[in-house]
Amino acid sequence: MKINKTINERNTVLKPGIFLRLLTVDDFEIYQAIYSDTEIMRYIAEPFSDEKAKKYFKQVMKAHQNVEPKQLTYAIVNSTNDEVMGLVGLDWFDKYDRKKVEVGVMVMPKWRRQKVAHRAKQMIINSAFNTYSAEVVYACCDWANLAANQANQHLGFTEVINTEKKGSQNSRVWRMLK
Repeated sequence: MKINKTINERNTVLKPGIFLRLLTVDDFEIYQAIYSDTEIMRYIAEPFSDEKAKKYFKQVMKAHQNVEPKQLTYAIVNSTNDEVMGLVGLDWFDKYDRKKVEVGVMVMPKWRRQKVAHRAKQMIINSAFNTYSAEVVYACCDWANLAANQANQHLGFTEVINTEKKGSQNSRVWRMLK
């Protein structure tokens, strides 16, 4: 199988203790486990059904085949034992404007409060700026997700929108400039 060099170069982002690797077809079970977990999804959306998980996973795999994908999803991997600890990703708003990207992270419950999400998010932000030439990185969080909002602040994001108790979506949007 011939691997496109531009995709191959973004397969791994290293950092001591954890590393990020682009999801592969072998990662469906962990993808499904994360997206169907009520606790993990409580601030994001309704947990996925098996059908919905399959559908969206196929879309992720298809996106990874593009030279300039709309989204990239990475497994957060424990470098000691290769255990997948969560997922982190980039999602470009517009395929014609590669300068603005959103970052998101989800970790398995047993890896919470251990800075895994924080470190993975920092790694993917660095990759967004340095590898993918983004100029602006956004992070969107439910207003009630205090840990995620605090982490965004600690990472150096600036809050640009706060829709607390305004309508059905209680969101905070954070922005980081290169």
